[in-house]
Amino acid sequence: MSGQLKKRRALIASLIVMVGAAIAVPIILKASDNARSGNLITHSDLTSATLYARTPLVGDAVMFGIDMLDIAPGKTITILGVELRRATPGIELRGARVYEIEDFDKTVLLGWQTQNGDAEDPHRRPSTDLVGTTLTGPRNNARFIMFEFAVCAPGELAIDELEIRYKNKENVYRQRMKVRFEVRGAQRGTSCP
Repeated sequence: MSGQLKKRRALIASLIVMVGAAIAVPIILKASDNARSGNLITHSDLTSATLYARTPLVGDAVMFGIDMLDIAPGKTITILGVELRRATPGIELRGARVYEIEDFDKTVLLGWQTQNGDAEDPHRRPSTDLVGTTLTGPRNNARFIMFEFAVCAPGELAIDELEIRYKNKENVYRQRMKVRFEVRGAQRGTSCP
């Protein structure tokens, strides 16, 4: 790789970090970051069950929960980014948060949507951003992850695949996770945030 190309990538990476920090959004890395295909997240096919939100309005948030990522025993990773890889147009990934099951009556909250109101609103519970979280295998069953999406179009929407980017030692990896999240019967509402 030429020195000029390396400098350009370093400049773009530093700008992404500065912009990401200034507006407090997760840093989402793209395929051009030379990440290798990884396999340290075990059980990356989560399609045995379908999680869905029913009749949200365009402009609403929907969240889907999964158990904490299962990391190969004895391995440690730091999450660098999350990206939506396969989904119906009209749904946008807004972020991913880590929660303690203790804060949800010792259970994993599998789903939430704006119209549910405040009783179980994950935004009102303590959490940390998944991006920047360090995980060591095997899985910590006291925590879980919720992925937040914005509903941006009416109709039937689906999320089939996410990509998790992580660092192990000095190497950066990307690994796809198969999921089955659905938004059923989204209704016209306000504009997408």
